Formats: sequence, structure tokens, C-alpha cells
Amino acid sequence: KTTVPSNDSTSFSVSISPTTGVIGATTGTISGSGTNATFTVLPGTYTVTETPVGGWDETGSVNCIGVVVVVAGDGTTQTQTCTFTNTKQGSIVVQKTTVPSGSTVSFPVAVTAGVSGSVVGANTGSVTDAIDATFTVRPGGSFSVSETVPAGWAQTSAEGCANIVVNAGETKTCVFVNRLPTLTIVKLSIGDTGTFTFAVT
Repeated sequence: KTTVPSNDSTSFSVSISPTTGVIGATTGTISGSGTNATFTVLPGTYTVTETPVGGWDETGSVNCIGVVVVVAGDGTTQTQTCTFTNTKQGSIVVQKTTVPSGSTVSFPVAVTAGVSGSVVGANTGSVTDAIDATFTVRPGGSFSVSETVPAGWAQTSAEGCANIVVNAGETKTCVFVNRLPTLTIVKLSIGDTGTFTFAVT
């Protein structure tokens, strides 16, 4: 097993077929931290497959399909090596800060992938001042996050939301800050401390 990032301890289940030529166990586990699986087989042609693991993509395999195992001319056994490469998915966490704080207004957000990356599952969601949105992505290129600003609100900043490069197994954070415009009325009076009424139109 080769993992990206390297030396990850996640276990991956593997199996060999056809089982008729296998002596002993036909399944095993491997990991990027150095755990291998060895199958003892009779001479023949075999295929090794692995069970998908959530959060990982199989990004390569070498000598795992149609592996031919023969007995050498001097009678010694032959060893073949099958190598799987898996790349860990990353994530983008979108956070919301509102001014004033504590708003329950929902802001729709969307993630756009670069040329070689992709979003796993839905690329849209929503955030509030108390609820984040997390998007799982396959590394490659850069990503960007956009939001739809509800009426009455203004976006005052977007930190870490453009040209986001997510490496294997990495989490990046995008923070949108939105302000609800306010109008403060100040009365200055000279020689009087009475109460004045007003109307806003």
C-alpha cells in the first residue's frame, strides 16, 4: 500500500481471486504504514482487489490484475508484488461571521472546483453564524467558494475563499463576514434636554 499523504495507518481490506488456487487465507489488510498482505498460491493467474474506504480514492494499482505466478525452472517459488496507491480526500470548511453576531439568517454557499480537482457529493450548502458547512474534495488544482448574500446584508470580507489549494488529507477554512447595515440617529440639542420624535423613510 502506498498512501498520499504517506505512511497513513488506515487499514484497507484486500482479496485475491480465483480462490481455488489460493493456499490459506484469501483476504487480508494492508496500510501505508508498512503493513502488507501475503497470499500463498499455486501457479496460475490471479487478480487482487481492495475494498473502498470512505474518504479515500484509489488512484493507482500496479501488477494487481491478471498477475501471472509461475514456478521457476529450478523449482523455487516466484513472488509477485501488487501495489495499490490511495489518495486521501480533503475538505473545505465554510464559516460565517455576522455583525451583529448571533444572526440565524441562512446564507447559501457553493464550491467551484479547479481543472483537475472535484467536489465529492453536493457542492452547495448553507451557513449561519452558528452552523458551518463542510465540503469534501478530491485534491487537484484550486477551489473557490461563493455565497449568495440575502437582501439587506452586505459582504464585508471573504478570507481564504478564493484560489484554495487543498492537499491530500488537508482541511482548509473559508470565512465570510457579513454586516447588517444600521442607521444610528443622533440628536444634538442646545439649551434643551427634551425628547424629539423622528421617522425613518
